[in-house]
Amino acid sequence: MLMDLAMGGNMEGLLDLVPDSVVEKAIERKQQMSRYAKLEKADTVTFAEVALMSAQLDFFVGSYALRALVFSRPAECQLLSSMELAPGEFIQRCEVKTTTGEHMILAFRLCLEERYQPSYRGFTTGKCWVLRTIKGEPAAEEGLCPTEPDPQWGPESVVCGQLEALREGDVERALSFVAFPDEEAASSSLELSLVHRIPAYAPLMYHHGYSVAATAQVSADASVIFVGVHGQRSVEGGSDPAQYMLPYMWFLSLHRGTTWMIDNVQHVSGA
Repeated sequence: MLMDLAMGGNMEGLLDLVPDSVVEKAIERKQQMSRYAKLEKADTVTFAEVALMSAQLDFFVGSYALRALVFSRPAECQLLSSMELAPGEFIQRCEVKTTTGEHMILAFRLCLEERYQPSYRGFTTGKCWVLRTIKGEPAAEEGLCPTEPDPQWGPESVVCGQLEALREGDVERALSFVAFPDEEAASSSLELSLVHRIPAYAPLMYHHGYSVAATAQVSADASVIFVGVHGQRSVEGGSDPAQYMLPYMWFLSLHRGTTWMIDNVQHVSGA
């Protein structure tokens, strides 16, 4: 049912599944923003507007769901499972291919809640299924990362693919994910070209691991990934190496409307 609505482009059908309290908060926030911008008062919201401001609401729509349901549309969908998590709570998982070519799995969590329902005498209250969260993950096997740019991979996977290449010291593969302005890797030395292009890469060569902390889906074609990269440094006196974690931001954009590529990498200083 959920993906039938999305596949048919019926975003307002999805909005009907959002809890009334969430919709009311979204309208309040939209009205506040309208007052600040001196725009006409807004009395309604769309599903896209609710999804984009979900971080400020008692609701969650992750970066994968934003790309599939707000900034793009599902082109193909297959139901993987429906499972009851607890009485009055269940999750539905679907494999999705978007119109941009990205493959992902979306998980919709629904809960039974009291809701006003129209009746011939006015309104009554009753239990209804409402949407609480939409989370996503890559459709590939767990731990599998891309070895080259491809439309099927989202920005999170592209960053992981480059980090795996950097951990192995495979500079040529790491470079393949970078969007150079002139489409060239430049320089006679691959390693020099990578570090010269973006100096922040220098400490990342042969790192010891990483963890993706968060994704900010800025727009349909721009994404920022926050990552903690782990390493170790030698300690005087021959004791065990000291472990450290470096916070980084990866900036990506959707090239040619289909493929996520890395535009820049920055170390978050002072973090």
